[in-house]
Amino acid sequence: MAVQEEASSSDAPGQVQVNDLQEGATALSSLPLDPGSGKHRLWWQLFSFLIVSIGLVLVSSSFNAQMDRFMPEAMSFPSTYNTRQSGYSGLLELTRKTGRDSGTWELPYRNLKDVRGTLVIVAPSETPSDLDVKNILKWVRQGNDLIYLDYFVFRSGRHLIGNLGLEAYDAKSVTDESVPLGTHLPEAAFAPKLIVSAESRLKGGNALLEDESGVLLSQVNAGAGRCLVGTIPLLGSNRHFSQKQNWSNFQFLINWFATSPGKIFFDERCHGYSSGGSLIIFLAKSPVGYVCLQLLIIALVAFFSANHRFGMPEPLLVKRRISNLDFIEGLAAALRRARARDTAWSMIFSSFKARLCKALTVSPQDSPEQISQSWAESSGLSQRECEAFLKQSQSALDRGTMSEAELLDLVGTCDRLFAHSKELLKAGRVRGA
Repeated sequence: MAVQEEASSSDAPGQVQVNDLQEGATALSSLPLDPGSGKHRLWWQLFSFLIVSIGLVLVSSSFNAQMDRFMPEAMSFPSTYNTRQSGYSGLLELTRKTGRDSGTWELPYRNLKDVRGTLVIVAPSETPSDLDVKNILKWVRQGNDLIYLDYFVFRSGRHLIGNLGLEAYDAKSVTDESVPLGTHLPEAAFAPKLIVSAESRLKGGNALLEDESGVLLSQVNAGAGRCLVGTIPLLGSNRHFSQKQNWSNFQFLINWFATSPGKIFFDERCHGYSSGGSLIIFLAKSPVGYVCLQLLIIALVAFFSANHRFGMPEPLLVKRRISNLDFIEGLAAALRRARARDTAWSMIFSSFKARLCKALTVSPQDSPEQISQSWAESSGLSQRECEAFLKQSQSALDRGTMSEAELLDLVGTCDRLFAHSKELLKAGRVRGA
């Protein structure tokens, strides 16, 4: 039994060491093997966030496109980029399917001289400037065509047609009115009537379409080119695709395009689009812009998460605050708590006497009579008053004790004499500087 007990007691330390080793191995196995695993985890999180963001942008864009099909438009926007009812995206697609070379125009109008074809301007959001009108009409006179459709409600929008000899005036407003088209026109093939909406009428030119209130569509020859001007900007809008009886509108325009030279250009510059704009505006036209914005946010999150700095950290210098007033207030409070009135007066009087003697060029060891005589001659004070102050101050210092009333009296007298001797002390300080 003793041997067994001894053996068991001798095995105890070894068993304890084995347990310690097992606990240490368990602790080591719980530590990350790769020091950079935390950073890798962060980048995986950012990458997942990017994938989710792109998916949300695409889903929201598709949802908005579906909602636009059912929600009514707040205002008319006859642009080929507008796929809703007032847009001209359907006419652009139809023109391309008929085999005609067509596209959008977003360059400055001075670049028209480099192309040949037909320019279609529909209800411009921005009134063309005088230089733009000059460049457009010069291009038309060189053998190109212009189709200009607008309400012409504002006088500022009538500037271009005024140069063509046309005049627009307010007339009876009509909506989806069926107006017959002259059968003698080659453009009227398979298009006996047009469905139009107008608020004004035209005077001048060769009338192609008119109702009881006036001319709705007129043709004007300009040089070697043609101009088709109308007060019916919704003539080729997407809303007419939904009803078969309105398809004659598109047949008329396709017929006109067939007799036009070159390429068909739908003007989008007049609606605010420009191929020469900034990159931000270009990206904002598509979901790519929103994805880029989210990429920027992710980059900022990654930057601050990695705790990077724009430069090396600089130590913040903490300068010692130096203020005579703070020092004086602190010293006065300490002397008051210690009731060291004699010490306070010694500091005040010794400083005052030293400055006074330096200004009078006398020794501080001279007698009060000599100092007061020189003081009175230089400042105009009474020698008796000066001498009494010096003797009373010195007597208080020699006694070593003074009451608070006596201290306040001496300080008041010292301030009053200092005020009368300020010019003297100032001049003396300058001389001694």
